[in-house]
Amino acid sequence: MIVCVIVGENGEYMFNNRRPATDAVVRSNMIRHARGSNLYIRKEISPDFLKSFGEIPDDLEAIDACGTSLHIVSDPLQDAQDDDFAYCDTEELFDNVEKIQCLIVFNLHHTYPAEVSLTNAFLDHFEPIYATDYVGQITSRVTETIYSPKINESEFQE
Repeated sequence: MIVCVIVGENGEYMFNNRRPATDAVVRSNMIRHARGSNLYIRKEISPDFLKSFGEIPDDLEAIDACGTSLHIVSDPLQDAQDDDFAYCDTEELFDNVEKIQCLIVFNLHHTYPAEVSLTNAFLDHFEPIYATDYVGQITSRVTETIYSPKINESEFQE
């Protein structure tokens, strides 16, 4: 699966109920990446994430946004399949490193109080393949970095 995560300056996420997914620029870029695919998000963040789409019923389970099928679920990392996108903001990210085919990190370059951070030990499983900076809605700089899993060269040696 392709995992999207929004972090602060020091890799922090799970921002003490302060949801950076409300940044419309980051949100639209996440949806753009997932165009033509499924994007799974947690029920707890869906109101903030979906507010730009107008009034959303509480019992909604899916919505089409710009060619992306948004699915509102309890556990995006459990429900998303191989080619799906999952927006993650919980610690379960660490337990699913083997399932991640691609990691997209949106760094807001702002320090947030947070329970969990992306650690070097976690990021050591990946290598950056692309990065770009742009102006967000709630921050003057967003760095979007796409990572692919590191290849274990010992698997290819005889």
